[in-house]
Amino acid sequence: MSMSEEDRVLTSRDVADRLGVSIKTAQSWIEANVPQSWKTPGGHRRAHERDVLAAQAREAVPLDLALAPVPVAFLTTEPTWHGFRERLAGLGARLEHVADALTALSTFGRIQPAVVVIEISATDWDRALVVNHILSDPHLAHVAVIALCEERGRGHLAAPASARLTVLAREDEMAAVQAIRAALAPFLDGGPGDAEAEPALPYPVARNEARRLLALQRSGLVDSPYEAIFDDTARLAARVFSAPIALVSLVTKDRQWFKSHHGLDVRETPRVWAFCNYTILGEPFVVEDSLQDSRFKDNPLVTGAPQIRFYAGAPLRDNDGYALGSLCVIDRVPRQAGDTEMGSLRLLADLISARVNLATQTRRAHWRAADA
Repeated sequence: MSMSEEDRVLTSRDVADRLGVSIKTAQSWIEANVPQSWKTPGGHRRAHERDVLAAQAREAVPLDLALAPVPVAFLTTEPTWHGFRERLAGLGARLEHVADALTALSTFGRIQPAVVVIEISATDWDRALVVNHILSDPHLAHVAVIALCEERGRGHLAAPASARLTVLAREDEMAAVQAIRAALAPFLDGGPGDAEAEPALPYPVARNEARRLLALQRSGLVDSPYEAIFDDTARLAARVFSAPIALVSLVTKDRQWFKSHHGLDVRETPRVWAFCNYTILGEPFVVEDSLQDSRFKDNPLVTGAPQIRFYAGAPLRDNDGYALGSLCVIDRVPRQAGDTEMGSLRLLADLISARVNLATQTRRAHWRAADA
C-alpha cells in the first residue's frame, strides 16, 4: 500500500465500511479513540486509514457476518402473489407463498417470517382470524402483519390496534410494496440506523444486528425457563477455567439475559454493561485484566459486584450463523486464557448452540407435522 493510501482520511461511514460494522459502532469506536481520530472544525470525527487498519488487526473485527435472507410470507391469491414476487425481486428477502388459511399458521410457525402479507376479501373471514392469531401468539410476537383488505373484508378484521399491524386497501399495491419495504428496512440495510447524527453507542454493533435480534426472538430462548443442560454446561465451563462464574448470556436489544448463571445471583443486566457485546461480533473474546482495558475499567460490573477482572466468551450461534449470545467465564482476578481452556470453551459453546438449534428444529418439525 502506498503512503498516500495509508494517509487517506476516512469518515465514520468509511470506517464502518472498512471494519464491517454499523456506523453507530464506528462512531463509538472513534469516540473512544479506537482507531486514533480527531475532530474537524465542524465537530465531525475523522481517522487515517492506517490507524483503522491497525484497529482492525488489534480488535479482530469480523468482516464476513451472517446475512441469511429474511423470510416474508404471503397469504394471498396466486395473481397477487405473483405481482408481489415480481415487484420485490432482488430485495434480499426469502419470499414464500401460502395458499390457504388452514395451513398458514403452521407454515408461519415453521419459517418464522419477519413480515406476513395477508389478503382479505369479503369472504375471507378465516384469513382475518389468522391476523388475530398472529398478533396474540407469543411465538409470533416478532412478526409484522400487512393486511390488504377489500372494503367489505375490513369488517372481518377484529384485531386489536397494534403497532405490528398495517391495514391497506387491497387494490393499492404500491402502498403495500412500500409498507413491505419499510417493515424489512431494518433487516436489509444491515442493522441499526446509519445516520451520522445518531448517538454513538458505548459498545460495538455488527451490521447484521437487526437480523441477529430477529433470530434471537425466533429462538424463543429469552425469558424461557431454566434447563438443566444449560446449567450443567455453564458449571462445566467454570470448572474448566477454575473460575467462580460462568454464564449462558443472550444479548437482546437493551439487556443481557442469562439462560444460566452459575456463581451469580442476578438474572440479567443492562446491555450497555455486557462484555458479551464484543463476543457476539463473531469470535471468542478475552479480557485478561478489565482494569487495564479502557473499554471496561469504568464498567459497573468491574467497579462493583461481581468485580469482573477476567472474561472469556465464545459465541452461541443458530443454524443461520447469527450469534445469539455467548457462553462466558468470569474471574475476580486478572489472568490469561490458555489454548486448551479456550478450545474447551469453544467446544462447550458449540454444544449449547447444537442444543438451541435442536429445539428450533423440533419446534419447526411440530409446525411441519401440523401442515400434513
